[in-house]
Amino acid sequence: MKGSDVDVTSQSGRCLNAVSLQNAVLCAECDVVSDSPHDRCLVCGSPSLFNISRVLGGTLPRDRASLIGPVIVASALIQGSHAAYYIFASIAWQQAGYDGLTIATLWVLGVIAEIVLFALSPRFTLQPSMLVLIAALSAAARWVITAQDPPLAVLAIVQLAHALSFGLTQVGIMGLMLHQVPGHVMARAQGYLTACGGIVAGLASVASGTIYESWGQGIYYVMALMAALGGLVVWLARERLSHQPHKAASGG
Repeated sequence: MKGSDVDVTSQSGRCLNAVSLQNAVLCAECDVVSDSPHDRCLVCGSPSLFNISRVLGGTLPRDRASLIGPVIVASALIQGSHAAYYIFASIAWQQAGYDGLTIATLWVLGVIAEIVLFALSPRFTLQPSMLVLIAALSAAARWVITAQDPPLAVLAIVQLAHALSFGLTQVGIMGLMLHQVPGHVMARAQGYLTACGGIVAGLASVASGTIYESWGQGIYYVMALMAALGGLVVWLARERLSHQPHKAASGG
């Protein structure tokens, strides 16, 4: 047992060892319950470990919950900052005089860039939190440039930045989820991530309509602020996110 075990002396004088249920694993070989942080039993070395919290339908440990919160908020803000782009980009491009083929090409550039980034992502060596931070800064810069009504050549380059503002955010957030969320609550955490992202994107879409009527392309300054706030959330939590990798065996 590790030092985190609690020694309790019962009324009969026996010394009892207590293990937090959320960290407890049962070895199928030697029937020992421990809070091993490794992939093998500390007693017999067997890899046949079962997370007791998973079996009992446990919830996300408190330390993990405090970490997953910034991940969900950052993801919602950065991805939500694309709301005005998805709604008004084609309208603005039409008003700028671009024909249907040009507009379609601009959209395709973003998709191709995103696909390329996903293909290269297994080679990335930076911490997931740093990837999200880079994505947030890229998104903020992208929206500031878009607000300037750039010429077509610049707009094409900005469209390629979709790989960073959207694709890299996705890669970084998924990396953080894998590192910080125990497997037995991954589905639940993914649900929270998707739901919160949808809520923020929905609210941003509704607000964008009102703001666009008054500010036009100035709506992208608001989107840039959203992305920057997402980056700030990750920056403030970067040390905790980088130094507390998830251990699958212990479930937390």
